[in-house]
Amino acid sequence: MGKRVAVIGAGLHGIAAAKTFLEHGHDVTVFEGAEDLGGVWRPGNHYPGLHLQSTGDIYFYADSGGTPRHFDRGTEHPPAAAVYTYLRDYAAEHGVTPRIRFRTMLVQARPTYDRNSSSGTDGAADNGAGTEAAGASPPTGWRLALRRYTGPAGEQPKDSGPWEDFEDSCDVLLICVGCFNTPKTPAIPGMADFVAGGGVVVHSSQLQSLCGGRQAALAEVAMMDAALAADQQKGESGKGKGKTDGGGGAAPSHNAPPGSAEAAVFASASDRLAALVSGKRVVVVGNGKSGEDVSVLVADTRSAKSVTCLYKEPGWSVPYYLLGLVNVKFALATRLGDSITQKLHAPPGLLGWLSRAVGWSQWRLIERAVDYQHGRSKLGALPKHPVERGLDCTLHAEPFGFFRAAHEGRLQLRQGQPAALGAGGRVQLEDGSEMDADLVVLATGWSRSLPFLPPDLAAKILAPDGTLNLHHSIYPYEIGGSSLFILGWNVGLFQALFADVCARWALEMVEGRLQITKEQMLAHRAHLFAWAERCFTPRAAADIRRGCVAAYSFEHVDDMFKEMGADFKSLSLSEYLQLYAAPVNAALYGKAMRAMNAKRGAHGPGC
Repeated sequence: MGKRVAVIGAGLHGIAAAKTFLEHGHDVTVFEGAEDLGGVWRPGNHYPGLHLQSTGDIYFYADSGGTPRHFDRGTEHPPAAAVYTYLRDYAAEHGVTPRIRFRTMLVQARPTYDRNSSSGTDGAADNGAGTEAAGASPPTGWRLALRRYTGPAGEQPKDSGPWEDFEDSCDVLLICVGCFNTPKTPAIPGMADFVAGGGVVVHSSQLQSLCGGRQAALAEVAMMDAALAADQQKGESGKGKGKTDGGGGAAPSHNAPPGSAEAAVFASASDRLAALVSGKRVVVVGNGKSGEDVSVLVADTRSAKSVTCLYKEPGWSVPYYLLGLVNVKFALATRLGDSITQKLHAPPGLLGWLSRAVGWSQWRLIERAVDYQHGRSKLGALPKHPVERGLDCTLHAEPFGFFRAAHEGRLQLRQGQPAALGAGGRVQLEDGSEMDADLVVLATGWSRSLPFLPPDLAAKILAPDGTLNLHHSIYPYEIGGSSLFILGWNVGLFQALFADVCARWALEMVEGRLQITKEQMLAHRAHLFAWAERCFTPRAAADIRRGCVAAYSFEHVDDMFKEMGADFKSLSLSEYLQLYAAPVNAALYGKAMRAMNAKRGAHGPGC
């Protein structure tokens, strides 16, 4: 008999979780606080000009069968509008959309307990079981306090309401709010004076609100929809054509074919940014992916008076094409290329030593090539740590044209952090120096919290320093049972694949097929944390403790596969070679997970 499953959030991980549990016979309801699905890709929920960092032939769900038509139009790194259309169409195709309750927020989740069970694997949330903890027993279900926005259909929810409170219950609670949910906005002294004097301070994720908002983003979605419809009418994919429709030429920071819908989307974003920053002194705080993206997007408008990217310390990033020749996906997104990284499960003895020695020499060549290609030394932006020791969640592919803009003087790179803001556009840095700004964009990342869980349970999952007490960044072993999972906090290189595999791992736990003990989970955690401390910088090690899996993305998936009893025996020889030598193909992992169903006689087509 299927369980009642509540999925919180309709982003990348929420859609995958809902689809996985639905196709295995469970009763799924998705609660999404916004008016639309997509998470960070939802129209209006990101900065203008956002695009996939990975290539479109990597970022898709495991049962899509290959590169989706939304990404198969000649643009290697499709814009956010294309990603949204893919997620929207996928959710509709797999029956997820009718299960989503939009504009509905989870306010509180209260655990219920089966007092007749000590295992925590039996019972249901609405069976009259007590809501107080029964000794050391884990929860067997959840009572949910929810809030529904009752304003006009399609309207974005407003804090002021109107809201309607109601309750529901579930056997399984899948929290899929993701990492990019709550902007981290530092409290900089003097911010009120800066704003009162005419300055603007905005988090990078909210920049769209100053550039046409959701309506402008929906117009870009309409461009993509029209192009996809035209492709279907022609009876062809439009693959590599770049002639789907009209539109402006691609902005310098993108590689969309001229005349394509993607080029028109990027041009639209550039035009809106240009209008916002015209004649302004723009300061972007942060040199992660978002910070460098926004910096070059603004610099490429050539309408700002000045653009400065402020950062704490230089960090490594990789060009999309190494020395302009080799696509970086062949280095980072293949098992063969990944072999030079420091392995979580390193081979023993001489083989391990040889692997590390070869890897060390390869990384030194990569560092020299990246420094030469970016001209980092000339700009004083060469990191002090070896690249392989800094594989944290700030590692990213370098936005097109970022260092070109810096060398041409359109973008200033400056090490330092704002200590205070003041009237008249004053920005004081930590070293006491000052600079002027009209617009400050805070690309300062995201924070995590679980405000809807009881504090004692939330503390068992998330430590004050951000360390996660979660097996594979999914399962709260200090709480136990099979009723609570966190999906989407494992940030790495292959998020769409992670979404599928993590959802399937949770399903296997719920249906009682995972044979793994808390002691084994703690041993895995100890090994992971010791490896992180030994092999990486303190910052990267802390990121790994907080759920970042970028340094071991393949091993992250392999460990979950091993625990589920999944393997690749169903692959043909050519597929097996592709598994190791070609960029990651989620369809191969989907085939392996479908083979699990066939082996067990599971119902549904699932993956």
